[in-house]
Amino acid sequence: MLLNGQEQMAKPDDMLVADAEGILSTVIHGPDYRTRITPATRRVLFVVYAPPGIGEEAVHGHLLDIQGNILLIAPGATVKELAVYVAR
Repeated sequence: MLLNGQEQMAKPDDMLVADAEGILSTVIHGPDYRTRITPATRRVLFVVYAPPGIGEEAVHGHLLDIQGNILLIAPGATVKELAVYVAR
């Protein structure tokens, strides 16, 4: 279910992240409604998708930028893991 509450199937060949209950996010449609960030949220996962040709260093730098922005909004936030995983 999209953030706007509309049901949507993932497109063929789209990259996505899922858990046991369903899709969390796809490149084409973005994040889902079930796991959206709310004022009660205490744990989050930020995912960056990168197509072939975008190096690991660029992706890592982008994750650091995201971390910096989060700390502007929530100075007490902590990072449990900041990692780049490459599909092989």
